[in-house]
Amino acid sequence: PTPSQGGRLWGEGEGRMPRPTMSDTMKTLFMTQGPRPDPSAEEIEKNSATVDYEIYSGNSNRKLAEEVARRLGVKLSPATVSSFNDGECNIKVNDSVRNTHVYVLQSTCPGRGSPVRTINDHIMELYLLIRCFRRASARTVTAIIPYYGYSRQDEKRRPRVPIASSDFAMLMEAAGVDRIL
Repeated sequence: PTPSQGGRLWGEGEGRMPRPTMSDTMKTLFMTQGPRPDPSAEEIEKNSATVDYEIYSGNSNRKLAEEVARRLGVKLSPATVSSFNDGECNIKVNDSVRNTHVYVLQSTCPGRGSPVRTINDHIMELYLLIRCFRRASARTVTAIIPYYGYSRQDEKRRPRVPIASSDFAMLMEAAGVDRIL
């Protein structure tokens, strides 16, 4: 449940849950220094078959997701994230994610090469990916968001304005995300 439905908030104090911590795998990925040797195709196949997590990406920064998967020594999981002619997102996950830990790497920054892709397009892709994984019975869904859109709007500076960063977090919570990194 969300905080407005009687759920608990992150942080310190009575009735609050501790903030989620980064998993050991992700700590290893983001905290290591220096270049790692590229794993061979055989190592990637072997690692991909033995791990209990999947890494997916939207269209915002596919190269980063591929690099993260390469550093972990696994394949980027197959999903089709495209658009219809009118701009609607079209998403299809090509493998079963039942009882799997899913990591979705999706930045919300506007696309550099394509001025047509906006922050809101990437947020909608992320929302629909999370909903897709929830409906497909993923064990957990973690959103890795390198650029958190609307983060500048984190407080109410004037009357009658939204706190957009909070509203974005509530949207992700409503979608069913377990953690946001």
